[in-house]
Amino acid sequence: MKTKTVLFLSTASLLHAGAPDLETTLAAKPEPWIKPVIDIRARYEFGDVDTFDPSHALTTRERLGLKTKAWNGFSALIEGEFSQAIIDDYNGGAGPTADPFDPANTAIFDPETNELNQAYLQYEGFDTTFRAGRQRIIYDNAAFIGNVGWRQNEQTYDAISITNKSVDGLTLNYAYVNQVNRIFGS
Repeated sequence: MKTKTVLFLSTASLLHAGAPDLETTLAAKPEPWIKPVIDIRARYEFGDVDTFDPSHALTTRERLGLKTKAWNGFSALIEGEFSQAIIDDYNGGAGPTADPFDPANTAIFDPETNELNQAYLQYEGFDTTFRAGRQRIIYDNAAFIGNVGWRQNEQTYDAISITNKSVDGLTLNYAYVNQVNRIFGS
């Protein structure tokens, strides 16, 4: 019995000695300079207003992009947004240029679009973030200023924004918005 225990412990210690240290292996792997951004969502909506025909919309949205690793506080992001209708028995809601457009159907504001969603340069340092370009801006719960996140085509802003968090429990935001890119597509 004593021989079996010693043999087992010897074998176990050899196996442990040969195993790589997981923390060292993970820490030694450098973070990539560019990371992919992938966000895919399917959505169904039914609309029925008395004066229009009922509408059914089954849509998908893909956001695909690239984000750079921060270098001396600077980073960048570029992201495209692509919305398609799988079931298009609805009115896209943005007038005759919307796809799909059927004036007899109830409006569901998810038109088919392919567009640039975000593209910005950013600097983070001293508890402050400076961002310039097309970006998502959400203040509080997005009731007044936000991205209209429940729609497939996100509302974004061509803006310069500054966020400061140097005081505990206080966030200061400022944005100069040049253009609002609404949910109906650009």
